[in-house]
Amino acid sequence: MSSHLTDSLIAGAISGGVTRLVAAPLDVLKIRFQLQLEPIKAGSKYSGVLSAVRTIIKEEGLSAFWKGFLPGECLYILYNGAQFMSFEWAKKILHAHSSAASVQNTSGVNFVSGCVGGAVATVTSFPFDVLRTRMIGQGEPKIYKNTFQATRIMFRENGLKTFYKGLTPALLSVVPLTGLVFTFYGMFNYLWDITLEQKLLGAKSLVCGGLAGVIPKLMLMPLDFSKKRLEVQGFESARATFGSVGSYRGFFHCLMTVYREEGPRAFYKGAVPTLLKSAVSVSISFTIYEHTRNLLVGLNS
Repeated sequence: MSSHLTDSLIAGAISGGVTRLVAAPLDVLKIRFQLQLEPIKAGSKYSGVLSAVRTIIKEEGLSAFWKGFLPGECLYILYNGAQFMSFEWAKKILHAHSSAASVQNTSGVNFVSGCVGGAVATVTSFPFDVLRTRMIGQGEPKIYKNTFQATRIMFRENGLKTFYKGLTPALLSVVPLTGLVFTFYGMFNYLWDITLEQKLLGAKSLVCGGLAGVIPKLMLMPLDFSKKRLEVQGFESARATFGSVGSYRGFFHCLMTVYREEGPRAFYKGAVPTLLKSAVSVSISFTIYEHTRNLLVGLNS
């Protein structure tokens, strides 16, 4: 592996670890809303963001916002490292086989390279995504006391297939999402450079990353929602205290069942924490990645 790709892998992994640490509470809120079958209104387990925060602290303590911390950290470190390395690799290949004058830094290159990065990162890290969702999604008393016990029980249930439940909607959502994130990030960076003063450059990655995180996520939320519902199939007993539990035979059955029983608005449950989490995650991820990679490149040279 070239030093260029190694730097991207290391910088991506570091950015993933930092991002997960900061964004974990929003991730917990997002998943809890997405897994709740009842409408988000008065009388439901979680009737709003502030209500959910109070309920979780009262019933599970403040530490509940970092449930599934180990698989979550592993997920983000592995995902971000694979994503940025694959993105840089794909972009390098595209540049090598095309006219640099016509493709360099264009939206098309960023989109295709981002899709490649999203696909590689999703397949590589998906078992940790399922583990994280199960750890966060369980109520009290806990079915899984820790990550290692959860891994053993899940493997005993259905072998390796258990760790890839929801992979289809994950790929359908994450691949174009990642492509769009890199596309919008490049576009917003370009607009920033031609419209704002040089002295504001310190905030560029944060602002452009935040905007690039929100817009694609809003477009593809129904697919992310379906992925979360499928990841907890076979895990019904651990969610008894949260209310009704759905049963789905697959991706399309999940979409049709949710649409019929909960209505189209259900696909946007937890929109506030979801979009906040996406904005925070992407802005921190790009900022840490770019600064760390620049530092590594400087050290190597």
